[in-house]
Amino acid sequence: MRYKSAYEMSKTMGLTKDKLLQSANHYINILATEDKKFKDALANQKAKQIQGRADQLASVEKAIVDKQKMIESLTKEIEGAKSQLEAVRNEINDAVVKIDTTNQQFVASYNLVYGQIAEDIQKINKNL
Repeated sequence: MRYKSAYEMSKTMGLTKDKLLQSANHYINILATEDKKFKDALANQKAKQIQGRADQLASVEKAIVDKQKMIESLTKEIEGAKSQLEAVRNEINDAVVKIDTTNQQFVASYNLVYGQIAEDIQKINKNL
């Protein structure tokens, strides 16, 4: 009833059903245009804020993986260096033992030969 009353009053000012529908369709088109603009703006914001963060996330994840690989590599290098260090220590200990043994054998041989020569000198002095 309201629509009919309003329409009857507007007819006196020159409004027709076609003009009323054209006007309504015009506003529908404006709303559709605004809807498209909003959706485009929304998509741009998503791309800008979400995709940008997603790219940043991927970059940080890759950096973490790279650094973990670097840590693993360095850990292997450290273990290898520790093994080499232990081997060198063992070689030094073996060399020290070998040198000490050689020194003890030399001193024993030296004392034996020196004692024999000294004894021979005493015998020569006593018997000649």
